[in-house]
Order: sequence, then C-alpha cells, then structure tokens
Amino acid sequence: MGGPVIIVDMLMMTKYIFIIVILTSTSMCNKNALTIDADEVYSIKEVTSSSLFETKCGETSEIENEMITIRGLFSTLHYTPEAYQLYLLDPNQKDRIETRYNKDLAETIETRVDKLQDNQPIQVTGKIIGYDQPKNFGCKRVHYLQIMNADDIIVK
Repeated sequence: MGGPVIIVDMLMMTKYIFIIVILTSTSMCNKNALTIDADEVYSIKEVTSSSLFETKCGETSEIENEMITIRGLFSTLHYTPEAYQLYLLDPNQKDRIETRYNKDLAETIETRVDKLQDNQPIQVTGKIIGYDQPKNFGCKRVHYLQIMNADDIIVK
C-alpha cells in the first residue's frame, strides 16, 4: 500500500524541482531591458548588463549608433592617450566600458583628462559602436563609447 503513494510523491517532487530549475535558470539569464533616453545619465552597470548589448557576431545590436551619457569613475590605470582611449569604471570596479576618441580631439581631451584624479567621477556622452572581436573558437560582439566632442566629458 505504501508503494504507489511513494511513486506519486516522487513524481510530484520531480515536477516541482523541474519547475524551480526552469524558473531559476530563466531568471538568471534575463538581463535588464534598457530604453535609451537622451536626457538620462546611465551607470556602466545599467548599460553593460542590458540585453541591448547581447548580439551575435555579424549582427548590429539595438544599442549601436545610439547617443548615450554614461557616468563612471576615471581610471589612470586604464587611460591610454597614445591609443586615444580611456575606460570608465563602475564604482564596484568590476564593470567597465571602453571610451575612444579621434586624433583631432586628442589635445583638448588629454588636457582635460590629465587634470583628473584616479577614481574621480565623470560622465561621458558618446555614440555606442560595436564590432566583432575574434576569440579562440568563435567571436564576440563588443562595444565601446565613441566621444564625438571634447565637451562630452564632464567632471562631476
């Protein structure tokens, strides 16, 4: 008499475990939906954890070519004037976004950036650019922020 009840209980338990696994895995995979608003200032985490950044190689992501303002911390360690780039770091220092500028903006931007302290808050406005980056056994779509104007770096 105990046999059929145990089987039914085991089936119910298996069903519940399966539902929990599905719910947990889908909630872990879901990324934030982000709507770009020209008047908003976004954190690095908001942008990089957005589903808008997830794109296959060879495809254009929804966020590419959008103008966006991002706030972060300036890092002297991640500043490379000879490559016309700097990185904005999130306060947790785990997330970052590459920021590039053209040679014609270099002198003005570098004069401004050279005055910054390490970990000083700044905000940068620019256009999100994406490109395919080859990996060992595949490809990854990566993005950076292209500064269009030297005045688009604001010290906070």
